Amino acid sequence: MLQVPCLPISPVANDGELETMTLIVAIQTQDSIIMAADGMAYVQEPSDTANIPYEKIKIHRANSSWIIAFSGWAGIEVGHVGLEAEIERGTKSFDSDISIGGPPYIEALRATYSTSPKTRVTLAGFSRGLPRILNVDFPGGSVYFADKISANGAQKTAAQWILNMFSGCCTSILDFKELALFTIWQVAHQELTVGQIERGYRLSVCVLKAGQPPKIEQLDTQLTLARMNRWLETIQRACSSFLSSTAL
Repeated sequence: MLQVPCLPISPVANDGELETMTLIVAIQTQDSIIMAADGMAYVQEPSDTANIPYEKIKIHRANSSWIIAFSGWAGIEVGHVGLEAEIERGTKSFDSDISIGGPPYIEALRATYSTSPKTRVTLAGFSRGLPRILNVDFPGGSVYFADKISANGAQKTAAQWILNMFSGCCTSILDFKELALFTIWQVAHQELTVGQIERGYRLSVCVLKAGQPPKIEQLDTQLTLARMNRWLETIQRACSSFLSSTAL
């Protein structure tokens, strides 16, 4: 197993972050959306026994040209599958412009929600060719547009810190994609409810472009580890260079 050096981050638990499994991160560029998620879920057992973890893809297609991800209660995916089946049959339809069709889609999904655990929904697509991401907390939260760099779920504050700190190093879609993966990798070593790739939980990622169908990847763990360690080395060199240039 590879040694795992970590950034000196201290995630702060607020806004119920420790109550939610899964970390979803998203970056909007001028013409693309990059979304990534960890790959661990668990079957919740009675309080006197341990939860049983298992691997799970957490990014899904929605309304043909969008992507959706959930953090929290996995049962919401049953409602999502049912809603997508209705779209396929033609009994429900939603405008492909996410600013128009996204809110009603979320409300149709909320109508299938029959339990109380908090679930955070991230829905991404395009509006007039521009990337847009909608976030909402179920069961009762309001729909809102996410910032260009955003995170949802466990330790989202720590994730946003990493994304914002190093997004300036990115010059290509591949850079942003690897930063999204790197962020989840780092947070997973600070937070037990986010799956570690060293334990076999593969990361999922999607680069979404207007007019193209979503292509969701589930990445090989060893290849991902090698890429993440290269990212960490690059960041550590950049930090060392910065500290040297500002030394008194």
